[in-house]
Amino acid sequence: NHGMACSNTPDDRTAALKQVNTPTLIIHGAQDPFLPIGHGEALAKALPNSKLIVIEKMGHAFNPIFQHEIIEAIKDHLRSI
Repeated sequence: NHGMACSNTPDDRTAALKQVNTPTLIIHGAQDPFLPIGHGEALAKALPNSKLIVIEKMGHAFNPIFQHEIIEAIKDHLRSI
């Protein structure tokens, strides 16, 4: 459903994203078959106060195998704001 929602959203939201000033952590799986890594990179580029964490062997879902890495990334992010 997420993919259908994205593909049916005609507006380019890049300008609006550039206005967001909230520190944002973007966690993206390098093996995501639905939204390739370029989407995470573009989001990080559009959000001025963001950090992109790429989890190399993760796909689209937050797999429990990666929970330690995800939790550590979130903890580091929260400590930094």
